[in-house]
Amino acid sequence: MTRRTVGAWCTAAMTLLLAAGCAKAGSTGTPVTGGGTVGASGASAAPKAGVPASHPKPVWFQSLQMTSATSGWALVWSADPGVIADNAHILLARTTDGARTWSEVTPAAARPMLTALYSYQALDPVDGDHAYLAVSHATSDSDDGGPVSTTAVFVTADGGRAWTESAGFSTSAPAARLSFADASHGWLLLGPVFRAPGQPATWLYRTSDGGLHWSPAATAAPSGNYGINSFCQPLNLTFPTATTGWVSISCRAQAEFLVSHDRGGSWAAQPLPLPAGTLGALSGPAFLTGPQFAGGTGFLTVAPPPPGTPSLLDSQDRGQTWQLLTLPSGAGQYPQVKFFTPADGVLVTAGPQEALGAVFYATADGGQSWTPVPQGTHFTQYGQAIDFASQQAGFAWNSGGNTVGVPPPPL
Repeated sequence: MTRRTVGAWCTAAMTLLLAAGCAKAGSTGTPVTGGGTVGASGASAAPKAGVPASHPKPVWFQSLQMTSATSGWALVWSADPGVIADNAHILLARTTDGARTWSEVTPAAARPMLTALYSYQALDPVDGDHAYLAVSHATSDSDDGGPVSTTAVFVTADGGRAWTESAGFSTSAPAARLSFADASHGWLLLGPVFRAPGQPATWLYRTSDGGLHWSPAATAAPSGNYGINSFCQPLNLTFPTATTGWVSISCRAQAEFLVSHDRGGSWAAQPLPLPAGTLGALSGPAFLTGPQFAGGTGFLTVAPPPPGTPSLLDSQDRGQTWQLLTLPSGAGQYPQVKFFTPADGVLVTAGPQEALGAVFYATADGGQSWTPVPQGTHFTQYGQAIDFASQQAGFAWNSGGNTVGVPPPPL
């Protein structure tokens, strides 16, 4: 199964169009057709002659993850999230024409969970047909006062027409990250688990039957992780093989880069050739993106808060060892790097508050050298997000516009 690593920097809101009153996808495999198109201006295309006009409505997207220049998946809001009275909740949508039109493909069995209070989602799209969706919602409190969530994972192999639902299971925290190494082996990382010392809680689950059944993979928390008042948040979960994977976690004072070689059962910090204090500084923890793998080559971005210097690392031995690469001088404080092959990649420059620069960079030699690419569009607005599906095809949108009465910003 071919999969494309999806970056963590494409989670924001954007405007696209969905058909109002379109059919709902479920276990029957009924396709759903989007009712409108959207371009750079955000204007809907005129309906074809002889075809009844649909009534598309603007939809706010929570995240966009394109698996190619034409296919992609998105978590969308059912209504304007700025209007509390509308009780907006998350749905799942899919595109096959480069984000011009979208179809809602939410699993029917997931809808009651998504509309419940305190619902959480984790999406792992593989390609235009295959995707995994984890959904959690808080249901009760445990004996020690912590929340208990009901979690289920949904799997599709035909673009969301039909879904397979896992057996439901109780978790001590909601779903945060989902990663499948192949069609059989997958892992589910939970959000923060706050427990007193001596009270271990499962924070990682795994499956070996394609997501039908899940069991605890890790209970003993890594050193320094998930402690009381540590305010730890999971950043990334990557399993390129059925045995080896990485987790990066950001706590209040320091970030951790952890590796497992036993299917997620035990974890240890992996040394990185970084300047002392890069992962943790007085100004806060570093932000890690990746690792992402293109073939056997891995790439990891480490961006400490100012005045720290960002770093890009690569691994030529499937993550056993890592080496520093040279970033272009204009990379910004929080560069967003994505590789599509071991040689070809794109760097989106970004500074504090994720303000994007006027120049991006491209590499054709695995990050050894970078070519500046001036942008023809002003990308310095607050909240602007970029997702590149290939070195040629990119998608940009702004996360603003969630004010009542203000239309969503255009793609």
